[in-house]
Amino acid sequence: MNEEFIVIGSNGFIGKHFCKAINPKYHTSRKDTPYPIDLNNPSLDAIPTESLRFAIITAACANIPYCEMHPDETHQTNVEGTLKLAELLLEKGIFPILFSSDYVFSGIEGNYLEDSPVCPTTVYGRQKAELENRIPPISGGNHLMLRLSKIYSLETGDGTLLDEMANNLTNGLSVKAATDQIFCPLVVDDLVAMTLKLLENNHKGLFNLGGTDKISRFQLAQKLATSLNISKEAIQPIQLNDLNPLISRPQNTSLNSEKIFNLLGYTPTSIEQAIHTISNHFQE
Repeated sequence: MNEEFIVIGSNGFIGKHFCKAINPKYHTSRKDTPYPIDLNNPSLDAIPTESLRFAIITAACANIPYCEMHPDETHQTNVEGTLKLAELLLEKGIFPILFSSDYVFSGIEGNYLEDSPVCPTTVYGRQKAELENRIPPISGGNHLMLRLSKIYSLETGDGTLLDEMANNLTNGLSVKAATDQIFCPLVVDDLVAMTLKLLENNHKGLFNLGGTDKISRFQLAQKLATSLNISKEAIQPIQLNDLNPLISRPQNTSLNSEKIFNLLGYTPTSIEQAIHTISNHFQE
């Protein structure tokens, strides 16, 4: 199977986990690989494409403040370059897998479905909404688009969601957590597993893909502190816009992902399970 895949953006967090699971024959990033791809000027000229069936495109600029400050540059990466790359892949008969974000929504209602109206409040969100809108005419529906919530792992030392919180708490540091940021965090291993199941069964189109728990970052931090036997007073409640009042981040971006769970018969790792695993790591 690994000969059928290429992972584009293999140096990133999600890309590394796809590479770990698939061990693809080819993987690439903008530099430091035998097959570099630059989304500013995408080309497949250096890629042996004969055996490839699937391209997992995890390359993107997901830094919210950077997108706000550099809208034209990041539009090239997140929209124009990604669409051009998908077009080149499709011309070679290679099926593209792309990723969007819960930031395509306003964050007012929450519990968003695949067909809920998008209304992004950030540059990054607008770019992802445009990507969602423009890919179907290019592919004729022959693509997979996964709209993600916060992705994290259960590994220690990687600095993702729970690991970062646990590391700070166990080192006596306080954790600032927004009470009004509500999302559906998903373990990266579940993302990889469900993506591969979708491909195995030839599913196409747009799917929401978040965890089953709708939770605020503040509630998440409190649960983790309790599991670590650390006082909840270490958790400092803040408002999401306290991070940067100039960026209007969406607050309740919780996704309803029942469509994909029911389709695949898959139950992802719950927050309780994840907290238990992380807590055990830090209490060993």
